[in-house]
Amino acid sequence: MNTPFPLLMKVAPMPTRWGVLAVSLALTVAACGAKRDPDLETRAIKAAVRPDEPAIVDSSPPPPAGGIATEEPEDKGSDRPIKRYSQAEIATILGRVGGASGPLTATFATAVGTFSCELFESEAPETVANFVGLATGALPWTARAGGRTETGPYFDSLTFHRAIDAFMIQSGKRSPHFAGGPGWRLARETARNDAFDAPGALAMADDGDATHGSQYFITLKQDKSLSKRFAAFGVCTGLDIVRAIAAGEKRPAASGSSASSPVAPVKLERVTISRGAAGLN
Repeated sequence: MNTPFPLLMKVAPMPTRWGVLAVSLALTVAACGAKRDPDLETRAIKAAVRPDEPAIVDSSPPPPAGGIATEEPEDKGSDRPIKRYSQAEIATILGRVGGASGPLTATFATAVGTFSCELFESEAPETVANFVGLATGALPWTARAGGRTETGPYFDSLTFHRAIDAFMIQSGKRSPHFAGGPGWRLARETARNDAFDAPGALAMADDGDATHGSQYFITLKQDKSLSKRFAAFGVCTGLDIVRAIAAGEKRPAASGSSASSPVAPVKLERVTISRGAAGLN
């Protein structure tokens, strides 16, 4: 969903004790995570505030993109090429899925249980083909910018690295950096904005420029405003498992942000793509 050099420059003229405090705070914020997703973060803050508590308001200006050179993500969205899928490529990827008929389904086997999501193959064909190709190993990928090309199911053995109680869970990155992806970006498809009208939407996490790669999230509440930025490509059932993952203990968050980093991230053991009762992987 980083500490800018201009902030450090402004610290210099301040009294020593205030300068040390400002630098410490800046470095703490940088260490907590790289690229933030402002729209999703705003929704998360609202979801985390109890009715009897005032909303947390952060009056400081938002940090600009980038950060300290040694801390900057290696896999920035703008460094990855835009990928497009032809009808033939989509047919090839989806044609490998077992089962003669029935809805295209992704089944997520996690360490705490299993849930499934029906995929919108007609309304979001490129996004679905991208997800299925990664899940089944039909598409080679790279874990980080400049890394070696790898094959095999992309999502298996990952964790839900981001989770917000009663709001969402997120997975889909192998790089340690927040902006990690498969080595490319895909333009956002928005044919199923109504998916956010109810809990259980399966959607791609945006790179900040109407593109996405491999990171996805599953919602636990209605939030129509998410349709303005995120590509929904499925709807999920078995939300009790998703709620359990979202409710896990979190690490303390910086002021103005909701806690979203699990202390013990739940492992995603396997993603199976199928039609009807048959499965491919």
